[in-house]
Amino acid sequence: MTTTPGRKRACAALAGAIALTLCAGGVTAPRTAHAGGPAGASAASARSAAGVSAAPACSATSPAHRVALVELFTSEGCSSCPPADRWLSSLESSGFGLDRVVALSLHVGYWDYIGWKDPYARPAFTDRQRAYARVRGSGTIYTPQVVLDGRDYRAWHSGTGFRRDVDAITAQPAPFRLRVDARAEAGAVAVSLHGVDAIPADAILTVAVFEDRLSNRVTRGENRGASLTHDRVVRGWSGALAATAGQRMLTTRIELPADVVGANAGVAAFVQSREGTALQALACRMRVPPG
Repeated sequence: MTTTPGRKRACAALAGAIALTLCAGGVTAPRTAHAGGPAGASAASARSAAGVSAAPACSATSPAHRVALVELFTSEGCSSCPPADRWLSSLESSGFGLDRVVALSLHVGYWDYIGWKDPYARPAFTDRQRAYARVRGSGTIYTPQVVLDGRDYRAWHSGTGFRRDVDAITAQPAPFRLRVDARAEAGAVAVSLHGVDAIPADAILTVAVFEDRLSNRVTRGENRGASLTHDRVVRGWSGALAATAGQRMLTTRIELPADVVGANAGVAAFVQSREGTALQALACRMRVPPG
C-alpha cells in the first residue's frame, strides 16, 4: 500500500471522495484488501428488471435528536461478508428504526478478481472507504467494515455495545432539522431537501437511493453456491450537494440502474463534517401512493 498521508491531507481527501462519490449469526474474521489482482469474470444478476415506473414517493423530517449513520462496506465476493449483511438487514427489526439509525450497504469491487463480480459495487464506494482509512491513518481497507458516524466500528457484532453507542448518539440534540421529499421518475429519483440553510457552511450534504430485498445466487468465487440476500444496498449516489447562502431548499435528480424496483427503494440524506463525522441523517422508504 502507499504511504499514509498526514491527517490534514486525509481529511481533505475524505471531503474530495465524498464530493466525487456522494460524499457514495456467528462472526467471521474480516477480509483485508491487497493491491493488484486481475479483473474477475462477470456474472449477470438473476433478478429481473422492474424499473420505477409506478412512481412511488416518500418524505421524512429529521427528529429533534441526532440519528446514527451506519455504513457497511461489503462484497458478494467476500466469504466473511454474509454475516454482516444479515446483521444490517436485522437492524430495523431489532429496534433500530429509521428514526434512530440510517444504515447503508456500500458494495465494493476489489474482490471481483477472485471470480465473482459484485453487481452492486462501484469504484466510488472503494474510494470512499479508502478516504475513511486515510483519516484514521491506515493504509488498508477490509470487508466487512462497519463505519459508525464516520468512525471505523469493529464492535458491530456486539448487540449490547452497538445499542449503547447508538443510544449515546441519539441522546444528543440535533444541530439542525431537515426534510426530504422524493419522487420516482423514469430511471431516476427526484429529491427535494428543505432546511438546508441551517447546515454549516463547511459541512457535506449527501443523498443516496437504496434498495431492499435484493437476492443473488453466486456461481463463482468464495461464496460459490450461496444465495445471498441484501437490504439497504446503495443503488443511486449523487455528488456532494452545496446550497448557496440563504437557500432554504435544494433539489437534485439521482440516476438509477434500470433494474431498481421502486417499491423496494428508499432515500437517505445525511450531513457530515469535513472529517467525516455524521451531524444528522434521515431516510424514508418509497411507497406507491394510494389510488
